[in-house]
Amino acid sequence: MVREGRKLAVGVMVALVFGVSAGANADAGREGLTLSAHVGQSQFDDLDNEAHVQLGVGWKFKGPWSVEAVYASLDSSGGTPEIDVEVVRWHVDAQYRIETSAQKNNPFANPKLQPYLLGGIGYASTNFTNSEGGFDNDDRMLNIGGGVKYDLGSGWSVRGEARIFKVQDIDELRSVFNIGLEYMIHPAAAK
Repeated sequence: MVREGRKLAVGVMVALVFGVSAGANADAGREGLTLSAHVGQSQFDDLDNEAHVQLGVGWKFKGPWSVEAVYASLDSSGGTPEIDVEVVRWHVDAQYRIETSAQKNNPFANPKLQPYLLGGIGYASTNFTNSEGGFDNDDRMLNIGGGVKYDLGSGWSVRGEARIFKVQDIDELRSVFNIGLEYMIHPAAAK
């Protein structure tokens, strides 16, 4: 199941990179603070796959780039003997939005639909406990992924994304699927 999830995540990223040409963003003139909240599914090799909550604060620059600081938390279990696991992730991501609306004969052309690629660095804090005790594992991590944002209007968007995480001292890749809401506060609107 996890391997199929990884294949899907890699497929989404490849489709976004090669299926859509990069160009200027139709929303290039707007910049502002972004707030996001997501729910998702974290996939593990040796633990139960679990739902997680993710919160983000970011800044959208003029042009195709934005940055976002993200906090995510989840609880899982698995293994023999049974192990309970608490995972907290902090990461900073860069997003590159891919232009689709200006391309002729593009089946993805929709001014409200905005695919994007992302990647970032961060920190994972994992606490393992069982009946015999426990230990903590705190490591750096990298992530890469892609997603699609759909503009609902008035600063609101729906985002769906797939990511792959690599934690420094853990051999497995972890795939994550998220869906959530984003709100963008425009500096001009605050005046």
